[in-house]
Amino acid sequence: MDPARYAALFASESRDHLATSTRLLLAWERAPDVPPIDDLFRAFHTIKGMAAAMGYDPVTETAHALETLLDSVREGAAAADAALLQQLFDGVQALGEQIADATGDQRFAALTATVSTASGTIAPVRVARQRLDRLGRLAAELDVATHRLIRYAERSADDGLEERTSVVRRVASAMADEVAGARLTPVADLFARLPLAVRDAAHDLGREARLETAGDAVEADRAVLEALAEPLVHLVRNAVGHGIEAPAVRAAAGKPPEGVVRVSAVRDRGGLVLTVQDDGAGVDRAAVRARAEREGLADAGAVLTDDDALLAMLARPGFTTATATTRTAGRGVGVDAVLVAVRRLRGTVQIESLAGRGTTWRLRVPVGVSSVRALLARVGRVTVAVPFTGVREAVRITGEGDAYTDVRGRRLAVRSLRVLLGEGEGPAMGRRPAVVVVGARGELALVVDALLGQQEILVEAFAAPRGVPAWVEGAAVLADGATALVLAPGALT
Repeated sequence: MDPARYAALFASESRDHLATSTRLLLAWERAPDVPPIDDLFRAFHTIKGMAAAMGYDPVTETAHALETLLDSVREGAAAADAALLQQLFDGVQALGEQIADATGDQRFAALTATVSTASGTIAPVRVARQRLDRLGRLAAELDVATHRLIRYAERSADDGLEERTSVVRRVASAMADEVAGARLTPVADLFARLPLAVRDAAHDLGREARLETAGDAVEADRAVLEALAEPLVHLVRNAVGHGIEAPAVRAAAGKPPEGVVRVSAVRDRGGLVLTVQDDGAGVDRAAVRARAEREGLADAGAVLTDDDALLAMLARPGFTTATATTRTAGRGVGVDAVLVAVRRLRGTVQIESLAGRGTTWRLRVPVGVSSVRALLARVGRVTVAVPFTGVREAVRITGEGDAYTDVRGRRLAVRSLRVLLGEGEGPAMGRRPAVVVVGARGELALVVDALLGQQEILVEAFAAPRGVPAWVEGAAVLADGATALVLAPGALT
């Protein structure tokens, strides 16, 4: 086998064994009387054998040291206590870092799989990440070009052109689906790094907590999941550091001593929704308000009842209610880092927190990165595109000034896109179409002149000229050849 392919296979196999080892160690910590020595030994021994074959000496030596440690427990020379368990946790982390260092130059992603007629076995075909990214971009461009061709064929007097165009459309659509599918990976790969994050945070703070996951088989683009790795670690550590109470406090409140952090993934409206939920005390809104008042921040009182205001406050760089800095919390960067990462993906973040019952975070992001589904609207002479991940709903609103309601009588904060884009004055009194989006400080109804439907678009980022607002993130060429400004709702205030 090609050394590069062997290295990639080694990294993949090792990740599986390290994930298994982590699960075994967590189970051991919860049930100390039944240490899974044999299963752990097999995992470390397999990694050692593969590493030795590749000449990865540091990995080989660490795996061997872990085997020796387990042998000492088997022979009764060492106690299977908390100190030994911590050594094993540290060893697993060290193995992961060494394997990443050893195979770090092998940036491969599975493109597809072929079946040998000779052996009937599945042989993975691997391709460099940059090439896969370019292929996805070309597929997205082909999809946009095909839609433009379809529009031309519909206006053409050539009766045969529409039929021939339909063939191109089917091929282009099939190609786009295959390329997108090749980039997909299950969120289980993302979730694999979370159990240790929860365990370490609980260990540091003297808490008892476990991780539960759901939707592990849900798939998304690998680049999206990689961008979400750090935000998810921030959120689960915050769930323990700011949410899960100490065992005695939980017992006094009638809760089990061990808290639970649940992370789940679902596909919804063409996007990926990740939920992080804990059964802790909930955000201390009074402490958030007190800190905001000490810093002289406006609308400090709104955090007591409004989740959007609470999120905006927690996301301020450096804002924290922690009284001391630890490895888990206290520097005020976690929520800010989450919002920045999710907004780069054209996604949105929501928080719901109930006193005594816990906190829920919802991250909504696109499944892929090459193209996005967007809602189109006309504003004066301009066409705008709003990615679906930032859209709550399209509504009709009625009112004037600052007092607008939708057809259900719900009052909305309203901004006129005509005014924001310099296309004229605000909306006149009467019934107007609007797009409800998730802005930087909560929901906003963006008043438009007309809703034009939805379309898959390829976003072209640009170096914004002076005067272009931060909430315009790029442009897109539509199926009819027109250009649309792509909005980033999360940057709207």
